[in-house]
Amino acid sequence: MDRWSATSRSERSRIPIGNSWRPVPAPASERDRSINQLANDLPRYWSYGPFDAPIVYAAIESLRTQHPRVLYVMLGEGDEWAHEGKYDLYLDATRRADEFIQRIWDAAQAMPEYAGRTSLVITTDHGRGETTKDWLDHGKDVPAAERTWIAVMGPAVPALGVRKGLQVTTSQIAATIASLVGEDYRAAFPAAAPPLPIR
Repeated sequence: MDRWSATSRSERSRIPIGNSWRPVPAPASERDRSINQLANDLPRYWSYGPFDAPIVYAAIESLRTQHPRVLYVMLGEGDEWAHEGKYDLYLDATRRADEFIQRIWDAAQAMPEYAGRTSLVITTDHGRGETTKDWLDHGKDVPAAERTWIAVMGPAVPALGVRKGLQVTTSQIAATIASLVGEDYRAAFPAAAPPLPIR
C-alpha cells in the first residue's frame, strides 16, 4: 500500500478522509452512497478526482451526520483549470468555490452544535504567477507563486478586516486551527510555527 495514500493516512490517524472518486469514505446512508455515485458518474476529466461539487456535498453531509470537531475541505477545480489555461473556467470555479464556502458555513450555522461556536479558516496552498505568461503555474521558479492569503473568522476572532504590514505564512495554519479548538499545537511540536496573530 502506498504510504501516502488517503487510506493509509486515514488508518494511521483514525481521521476519515474522503477523496478522489469516493468523497464519502464510509458511506452509511443512501445519501452517502448517492454522493459517491455522483462523483463516480462525473466525467473523469482529471486523474485525481471529480469536480468540486461532490466534495462539498460530502463535507456538508459529514457536518450533518458525523458532527466533526474539525472539518478540512480542499477544492482543487480552480487550480486545474488554471493549469490548462482556461481562464473563463478558472473564474467560474473560483465563483463556485465562494458559493460552496458560503454553503458550508450556512450549513454549520444552521446546526445547534456549530452555530455561534464555529470558526472558519480559508486559505490556498500556493499562489500563482502574476503575468499573462506565468499565471497558469506555480512553484519555486514562478515569481509571486509564494504569495498566498489566509482568512479567519469566528466567535474567537475579532473583526479586524484586511491586515496590512503583517507577514504570515501557511506554516502557521496548523497551530491556528489547534488554538481555535482549545489545543496547543506547539506543545506537541515545539518547532512548529506559532498560531496566526488573530486575537
